[in-house]
Amino acid sequence: MTYALNRSRTLAATLRTFPPSGIVSASDSTGIDVGGVESSLYYILPTSRINRRYVSPAGQMNLSEYGPQQVFVRDARPIADRITFHSHGFMLRRHASAVTDFRDSEQIDRVYVPEMARLLQELTGADKVIPFAWMTRSSAPANDEDQPPANDVHVDQTPSFAECMARRALAWAGESDLAFRHFFVVNLWRAYSGAPQDWPLGLCDGTSVASDEGVTYPILSVDKLPALDDIPEVLPDDPSIAQSPEISAFQFRPEHRWYYFSDMGVDEIVLFKNYDSTRTGPWRVPHAGFRDPTCAPTPPRLSIEVRILALFL
Repeated sequence: MTYALNRSRTLAATLRTFPPSGIVSASDSTGIDVGGVESSLYYILPTSRINRRYVSPAGQMNLSEYGPQQVFVRDARPIADRITFHSHGFMLRRHASAVTDFRDSEQIDRVYVPEMARLLQELTGADKVIPFAWMTRSSAPANDEDQPPANDVHVDQTPSFAECMARRALAWAGESDLAFRHFFVVNLWRAYSGAPQDWPLGLCDGTSVASDEGVTYPILSVDKLPALDDIPEVLPDDPSIAQSPEISAFQFRPEHRWYYFSDMGVDEIVLFKNYDSTRTGPWRVPHAGFRDPTCAPTPPRLSIEVRILALFL
């Protein structure tokens, strides 16, 4: 096994709150009746014309328009053994970490990232795994290191940028010419604050997402934020400039089926696909944090996520 690390943290979007809802139940795609909660997720609006974020040393500018959508989020805890990468694009697994302090960046780099690389390789049988980013989040951020839960429905990379990032990751690892059959981009998410979570992670069943969905949302690093009247509607296509990071934002569709795993323990990990180069089955999982309106007052959710490229030769 080999891996390389290029840790990056993007600037956080504004944390939004919304009114509480109650517990409900519905039949899962497996045919089993499961409980869950109703809450709001933020989808990009069909009227959002210019979709991008500018990031500068002085701050950021988000040009996209989002709106809240009430959804039912099924509790996948009772059916966790039926949910896999192949069936839904995500899964829950147990893993006890040797990390003693998830606030210690040195321990994360030295201990935790290699642990996650080994876990993903064991679970998928990948021939090579390359971690490329990690970040921490808090539902009550106390400093610039923590991002709030991302409550906009998104996938961390567009298909185009995932393919670009795979080539970059291989270059970081010194294996630019490595031939491979296909690859995954996977996020491994842990709530290290333990149960319960006031802001769980919502995961959309990858089989309920159409292949033509997704709005490209570039994140552009600039020296100075542009004036509003000086922003082009279409970005120029300049092949001499390296591709900027792009996420996929999503518009609401009633077909989307949402899940979460209630009361995640410190020794549990959710793994989900951001991209599968085969583009078959549940090849990506839109996701978003949401406020659980049924959660009693509890300390803030603290979570860590590691993003890893898994290659099959």
